[in-house]
This record gives sequence, C-alpha cells and structure tokens, in this order.
Amino acid sequence: MPEGLIPSLGFGVIPSSMQWIWIVDCSDSMRMNRRIDALNTAIKTAIPEIRKIAEENGTFNMFMRVLKFSTGAEWVTNENVRISDFEWIDLEGGEGATDLGEAFILLSKAMKSKKEGGLMTDRAKKPYLVLITDGYPTDDWESGLKILMQEPWAQRARRIAIGLQGADHEVLKAFIGDRFDKDECLVMVSEDNYEAMAKYLVNLYFNQFISDTMIISS
Repeated sequence: MPEGLIPSLGFGVIPSSMQWIWIVDCSDSMRMNRRIDALNTAIKTAIPEIRKIAEENGTFNMFMRVLKFSTGAEWVTNENVRISDFEWIDLEGGEGATDLGEAFILLSKAMKSKKEGGLMTDRAKKPYLVLITDGYPTDDWESGLKILMQEPWAQRARRIAIGLQGADHEVLKAFIGDRFDKDECLVMVSEDNYEAMAKYLVNLYFNQFISDTMIISS
C-alpha cells in the first residue's frame, strides 16, 4: 500500500464488488496497421498490474467482462470473471460495421441491478467502463448512449475512452460526459505504441483506485 494511505473507514463503507467492462471496437478498420494486435498486447500487458493493485490493496471483489462491437454487439465473456481468474481472449478485427449504439444498449442491460437481470448490487463500487475504438459509429450511437445513461449505475461509472487513430473525438467526449476530467479519462494512442496504452490503463486504474477506496492519512 502506498505510504500515507489507509483504507476508508467509518462512514465510507467500502462496497463488496466492482465491475470493469471493456467495450472494444472489432470493426474492419481495426485490422489496419494491426491496431487490434496492439490492443490485445496492451491489455494483456496491463491486466497483471491491475490484478496486483486490486489484490494487494482491495477489500472488494473485482470482476472483468468484455463486450465487443462491429456489426452488432455481443459479450465475449458470458459470465463475470474475478480478476484473479481473468485471462484476455485475443480479439480479431475485420468484422464489418461500427455499431457502437448497439454496444451501448447491450451495456445498459448490464448496468441494471441483479434483480433486473443486470450485474449491479446495492453495495457495488462504481464500475469502470473502458471504451476502445478507432472510428466513427455507423449506427445511431446517440440514441444508444441515451439509453445507457438512463441507468443510474452508468451515470456513476468511471467512463474511460481510448481512441486509436481515426477515432472521433466528439463521440468519445460524449461517452465520458462532463463528470470527469477529459485529460484524465480520454486519451488518443498510436497503434504502434501499445506500451503507452498499457501504461495509461495501469496508471489510470491505480490513481482512481486510490481516490475511490482510500483516504489520505492526516
């Protein structure tokens, strides 16, 4: 645990679980310059470090899940997987369109409570929703985002956008919203620098993990 930080106690009861959901573009353009390969490598590089932070400092259960979109959207992992057991499955590009709106609608269902068929529990920590894309949506993404943002857990979520070359800045900013620092939660990354992407993911998670679950010792 970093020096000077202690677990949040007293009034701030730490929730029992946290969801981290990857929302990944697998459209045709992700094959260009091997962008999808760089993405796979970056995430596989970042996950062990994220796992280490969560397991060493966390007093909650962290789960990961993957949602991919191209022509339509679907879950890559049908069930929640604990971070201790999570293994990244390499994704492939070249599957057609960029139906981000469909992804948002599918994601909105996961942001419902377990009683409503979703993932969220009453004592859950704010989820991480990490969007990675390189293009402009080919469907009605604004309607999909509106549906997503009707869910209270989506509103509370730490929404993060990683844009590869060609990504539409305005779409990514709309996903993040006005709640968070754009410089912190929106980053544009070159596909030939997967190390930068991996470092960003780890640093972002560590910084937000500390702010969300720890307090500064006086």
